Amino acid sequence: MKIKKKFLKIVLTLLIFFCLSIMPMIIVEEVNAASKTIEYQMLDLVNEERVKVGIAPLKMDTELFDAAKIRADELEILFDHTRPDGTSFKTVSPKTTSEICAGGTTPEEVMGRWMKSSGHSGNILNPNYKSIGVGFSKSNKHYYNWWVQLFGTSEADERPESVVTFKEDKLSDKVEDKQPSKKDSKIEKPSQLGSDIKKPKVPEFSLASTNKKILIKWKKVSNVSGYQIYRSTKKNKGYALKKTITKGSTIKFTDKNLKKKQKYYYRIRSYKINNGKRVYSSISKAKSKIAK
Repeated sequence: MKIKKKFLKIVLTLLIFFCLSIMPMIIVEEVNAASKTIEYQMLDLVNEERVKVGIAPLKMDTELFDAAKIRADELEILFDHTRPDGTSFKTVSPKTTSEICAGGTTPEEVMGRWMKSSGHSGNILNPNYKSIGVGFSKSNKHYYNWWVQLFGTSEADERPESVVTFKEDKLSDKVEDKQPSKKDSKIEKPSQLGSDIKKPKVPEFSLASTNKKILIKWKKVSNVSGYQIYRSTKKNKGYALKKTITKGSTIKFTDKNLKKKQKYYYRIRSYKINNGKRVYSSISKAKSKIAK
């Protein structure tokens, strides 16, 4: 009996060893941890409020998304429902029906204030709206950020959600719950905005006029990616983006087809690309020239 038991143990041991030796290596599939962009975090908050009251959620529209980004950038120049060029916010996109905007730090803070306002919450909870564009822009002059929501009544040309993925080692024998680091995922505090990124210098520029044209020339700013030129017919308001220069080596731009004897005001700022985002200089002081 003892011999039989010993023989069975040996056979069992050999069988286990054999099975393990022929099993293929287990490969752990890659794990993707998706981190929503801040615009889509805001969209989630909007739809949470709509679902609470039985209203269909909104979808992010491609055109309204791009338009809302433009409006968020424009709020740095003029915080108003009127655009810097003096036109209505509706001119940013034919799909735009209504707009709400604010300065704030996080999506939760801004949404909290909007929902306490009857006018803003009325737009967020409007059952006639089907599409939305959410715009976000970091301010270079204030501790807070700029936020815009544009609403539309037409069906959304849905914009795919952008995500950041974090991949695991395929040959790892252990799958970790790999999430963005605190540094990556934390929303910056107001005092930290732009503190680790040095803003480029403000361009020095001059103006010259001839034949219904105004030539804007500026001194090249070191280590920048480009410039933005704004124009108005009034010194302290109504500025609209006239031209974005996408080469840091460019030092002039001609504004054409101007109205003769009209005085035009210009302001310029430079920018550099940091981690895929633009970091702007402060806006220059206004300079004027009468078109000849």
